[in-house]
Amino acid sequence: MLSVPVEAPEVSSLPLLFHDEQAQVDRDPEALASRLAQHYFLRDFGPRLGYERNFLHRASTAVAGDLILSCGYTTPFQGIIGERPGVGAINLCCSGSSTYLVDGHELRLTPQQPLYFSPGMEYQGTIDHFNGLALHIDLKRLSDTAAAIAGLGAAPRRFIGRFEAPKVIAMDETRRQRLLRLLRLLRRELALLDDPWLQEGPELSHLAIDDLIYRTLALLFCPELATPP
Repeated sequence: MLSVPVEAPEVSSLPLLFHDEQAQVDRDPEALASRLAQHYFLRDFGPRLGYERNFLHRASTAVAGDLILSCGYTTPFQGIIGERPGVGAINLCCSGSSTYLVDGHELRLTPQQPLYFSPGMEYQGTIDHFNGLALHIDLKRLSDTAAAIAGLGAAPRRFIGRFEAPKVIAMDETRRQRLLRLLRLLRRELALLDDPWLQEGPELSHLAIDDLIYRTLALLFCPELATPP
């Protein structure tokens, strides 16, 4: 279960979602920005005022099929991610908080509002002490996945509208239990990528963990798919 908001020392002491012992530590924001620019259209990046000398970014990366997943802890920073049509950005908050300005809207990410989504739009992030997950997804594949879950005769265009606007998914009373189940499922999928014994053999590569992640995200964004077949 995701934790409640906690203060900076507690956020920094929590383990990462996967590969915690293999995490790379960066204290040079310029070097980190150069590396992040290989995966993001990074238009601006730097520590927030007052955190320049104590900057810390600790992160690990895992690959599942076509997905590159990054989990980590960071001290406060701010940045701007440029537009990337057809590619959605997802951030999952495990602890801490952040705020995103996108398409004229301010969206707050916390453990009670744990999932942020941007449909390829430029956005500005103001990150507090934060521990979580970031990944990019193919929006066409997400629509195709939702249609496949819906069953025979369902067209992907039926779900495209679900992925056209930035949003956060919150733990409101009407969907709290369902959201917790799906987030628990997502974390179990990530745990498969964090098992050294499984990584020693070829079996994990045949399980299509990326398909499981796409299916879980489709269920998160499309509540109507939760109806049992």
